[in-house]
Amino acid sequence: MKAKPSRPSRATRFTVRPSGLQNFKLDDIVALFEGKKSGDEAETIAKTTGEFEGIPADSDVTLRFKLKEVHELVLPAIDDELAKKHNYDDIEELEMDLRLKLEDYKRQNVERKYRDTLMDKLAELADFDVPENLLREQATRSYDRQRMEYMRMGLDIEKMEDGKHADSLKAAALENAERAIKLHFIVDKIAESENLFVTESEFRREIELLANRQGVSLQKMLKVVQEKNLEEQIRFDLLERKVFDLVEEHAEVEEVESLDSELTPEEKAAKAESGEEDGSETEE
Repeated sequence: MKAKPSRPSRATRFTVRPSGLQNFKLDDIVALFEGKKSGDEAETIAKTTGEFEGIPADSDVTLRFKLKEVHELVLPAIDDELAKKHNYDDIEELEMDLRLKLEDYKRQNVERKYRDTLMDKLAELADFDVPENLLREQATRSYDRQRMEYMRMGLDIEKMEDGKHADSLKAAALENAERAIKLHFIVDKIAESENLFVTESEFRREIELLANRQGVSLQKMLKVVQEKNLEEQIRFDLLERKVFDLVEEHAEVEEVESLDSELTPEEKAAKAESGEEDGSETEE
């Protein structure tokens, strides 16, 4: 297919980064340069996603690129030198710390699923419509809450995958905003009736925990909380935990077997070895 420009073309320079190509829909640009070296050129047919410099939307255009530089990613050796660069004495200490963090992440993930299931049941009790403006405000709060949960595990989602992970969480937060608002309403009502509240010492301890997980000073963590307006969300999270503990005391919990789709590859392998695969049981 040949491009048919709607007007005489003129020289246009592009920098190959997402912001520079946002006006075009094109195939994998990495494949376009596969096997090429610095100084090589390539071109491809793309479509405009909207009107661009007088060219109508959804028009075929020819994009020409010149590969200016090629950098190779070289993974470091997994040894004591690498560990010391990250403030560990040796590689054994680094591996132990990573193992503990993974175990902690898995434990928190299980607890979060259990808590969410229980809170979903509470949210179902609230039968009212939520205005659109409140949905968007709640979506922002929900995203802040998820960010805090990641920070408790020592992760900053806004720095993961060039922000793509954060974008997906924001979209999910907007989708689940109605449930969150209803849950917020119920938590406040239960806390009020049961005289539950968050003390300043509890709030302080939570900030200290976040600072420790992030590897920063308490003062810096407090500054982040203030700049991102996260104090209200942190206090609500602490209050929700108290409500959750209270509800859990009176909840009737039924244990069920996890679906295969919810298991990790390691858990699936362990299940298969134990003879539980396909619903069969090992006879003794």
